[in-house]
Amino acid sequence: MPLARDTLYRFFTDIYIETGSANGRSLNFALDAGFGKCYGCEISSSKVKHCRQIFSGLDVQVFQGDSGLILGHMLAELPCGEFTMLLDAHQFDSLDAIGEKQCPLLDELEHLRKFRADDLFVD
Repeated sequence: MPLARDTLYRFFTDIYIETGSANGRSLNFALDAGFGKCYGCEISSSKVKHCRQIFSGLDVQVFQGDSGLILGHMLAELPCGEFTMLLDAHQFDSLDAIGEKQCPLLDELEHLRKFRADDLFVD
């Protein structure tokens, strides 16, 4: 479930990051709220392709992979600055979206211990 637009306006930072980008709805809300850079992580190759197409030419980058495994590497590559983060990765009934765990939340939080999220939301 995407964050409400009003929530993103209230917790505005330089960068928006999310896991479980799905079809890009929350990324779109973040762009509407004025976030300068938006990053997503999605395990499904078809959903990554969709997001990359709809956000082509915008300051949005979508990483493909299991967020429980790649989130630390993803965060290390991002520019320094304050960021707002939504953790929303979980499995759906999709053959191209099967990760090591049905919900990698604890692994994502372990990666985040090394970084400072200014605002953290979990869905």
